Parts: sequence; C-alpha cells; structure tokens
Amino acid sequence: MARNVEDGTLATAAVVATAYATARSVVFHYGGQSPPSDDRRGIDYVAARLAVEHVQASSAIQSLFPAVLVGERWYGDGGVRLNTPLKPALKLNADRLLVIGLNSVAGPPLEDDDRRPDVFDGAAAVAQSLLADQLAHDVDTLTTINDDVKESRNPITHRLVPYIFVAPTDRLAIGRLATDVYNRHYAGARGLHYNRELALLGRLLDAGRNPVRGDLLSYLFFAPEFIEPLIELGRRDARAWLDRQGHADPWRTEHPQSTSALSDLRQSRVKGNQEEDENG
Repeated sequence: MARNVEDGTLATAAVVATAYATARSVVFHYGGQSPPSDDRRGIDYVAARLAVEHVQASSAIQSLFPAVLVGERWYGDGGVRLNTPLKPALKLNADRLLVIGLNSVAGPPLEDDDRRPDVFDGAAAVAQSLLADQLAHDVDTLTTINDDVKESRNPITHRLVPYIFVAPTDRLAIGRLATDVYNRHYAGARGLHYNRELALLGRLLDAGRNPVRGDLLSYLFFAPEFIEPLIELGRRDARAWLDRQGHADPWRTEHPQSTSALSDLRQSRVKGNQEEDENG
C-alpha cells in the first residue's frame, strides 16, 4: 500500500485497528494530513508508512488471534469498534467511495427456524449485526446526507459523495457458499485427514447444518476451496452493479433501493414495450 501512495496510484492509504490500551479506533494512514481526533466516536488518526504489522493488527480478531505490536502499543481487529470505516475515508478527503459489503442493504428475510438457539446462533446474529447490517446502515446514512446536500445545494457543511456498493443480493450467499464448501471438502473423516483444524472448527460450529452457521464459519474459513469461489462471487456482484447502474457511469448518490427500483422499473417498461411491439 505504501508503494501505491509513493508512485501516485493512491493519494492516501489507510487501515483501522483497535488499541487495546485505550479501546479506541486508530486509523493508520499514509499520505494526506491527519484529521483531528473524533472523541465522540473514539477515533484517532496516526500518520505512518503502512507495513505488514498494520494490516495484521487490523485483522487480528480479538480472542482468536494474538494482539500485534505496532510501535509501543498492542492492537487488534479494527472491526470491534469501527467495522464500517466510511467516516474516516471521508475525513481523509475521499471524493468517492467503493464499498464492499457482506450483504445487501435490503434482502429477503431469513427463513423461520423453530430450534432453540444456542451460543453459536447468538454469535452469528452478533456478527451479522456488527459486520454486515451496520455497513448497510452507514451506506444508507451516506445517501441520506447526499439527498440533503442536493436539496440544500449547500456543500459547505457536507459535500456530495458518489459511491458504488458491491454486495450479494442474498444476505446469506456467503453462508450458503461456506456450508457447501465445508460439506464437500471438510465434513466427515476425509475432512479430518485433509485439514484437521478446519474440519474441527466446522464441527464445533456445526457449519454443515445451515447457511447461518456457514456464515459464522466464513469469518475464519481460510481455505482455497472457499476463497476462490468467494472472489468469483464478488466479481459477479460487481458485474451485477455495473449491469444495473451502467458501465459508463456506475457511481450513484441516491439510496441503493432507489437505484434498484428504478432499474426494475426501466426493465418492466422495456419488457412492456417489447410485448406491445409483438402484439401490435
């Protein structure tokens, strides 16, 4: 990342970690000026030439991975306090946002399940709320501010920020993929022989039961059989956004539901016109 800033590919690069000593979010950034600390949200900005330890700290999930020493302080996963770092990106003067989410802003409700929830069902619900739903909420807030800016025509307080939001339309698409890959490669005695750690993790979470459990496994499912189709899923979601919004100008400022509804309306009108031409 540092090289991309130095060669001009990026103006600024940043990662977010959580400081164990203060329990505050720390945005390590290379390039640009450090914004003032945000005491209301507990965010500090630190200029640094980004290296491996910054990335490791940003992704070291607490209680599962060891803390990472950066300078004189210990850090862990930035998603604990700031899992949707849209505001730091704007504070670092991002003109546009490319947001990659784990689920859609609006999707079909989950299927009813009459089983008594256990500790892992609770963990899956917390992960969904912290890591997926909050991102969709922040994108919704961004579009609301964009609407206010367009109505007031006053960019002094806020500015219009176009965005692209790439996410699965099915909120459990990643969980379904993880469950399928686990059942095909890591369930049963064959899985224990193939990769004992992942097989035991899947058994502990009962990942083969349903996509909700698969979704929980996906956060720790570091296996090529899962990562490769996950990347392809992201590519399909990106192409779907481009197909809906247009390849020439895929950036939007309005609410994602609005853009989807407009797209559906245009498609229905085209279909209706085609049917009239066929019948006429």
